[in-house]
Amino acid sequence: MSTHDSAQEIRSWHNNCCFLNDDITYVLPAATREVNFPMKTEIVIADADVKACRALNHVLKNRHFQTALINSLKGLEQFLEKNSCRTIIIDLDTLPVNKRFFRDLKRLYPMIHIIGLSEHSFHPELEEAISQHIFACVNKPVDPEEIIFLLKSINEHNEQ
Repeated sequence: MSTHDSAQEIRSWHNNCCFLNDDITYVLPAATREVNFPMKTEIVIADADVKACRALNHVLKNRHFQTALINSLKGLEQFLEKNSCRTIIIDLDTLPVNKRFFRDLKRLYPMIHIIGLSEHSFHPELEEAISQHIFACVNKPVDPEEIIFLLKSINEHNEQ
């Protein structure tokens, strides 16, 4: 059914989702059952709110983006150790992020673009991260067209 690194055993399949563990879910294009690790993922959605994570994933999946859904910072760290991605969409409200987290993330993975999601318009504890490391911040509830616009901007930036 699939080929993969033994360190990343597939726990289960459901609706084109490959569940590796409680923190990491790959969402694959329709009819895909063959998985090779590490996988090329365009977008990682990191959000402790599983319902919100899946809703955003639905929008991106309909636009044919390959995504990985991650529900913890530990899961994000594990994912990035073995895989690459172009963009991380991270919920600033549900995950315990701070300026050091973003500084370290960009030091280790400088080519990754970060989009922050938040219900709050002001994050004084993240001021440095927002000005230096985060590509854009989006207010929740997320406007799908705004996310798509930002992802297109990132694609254009990468092509230059």
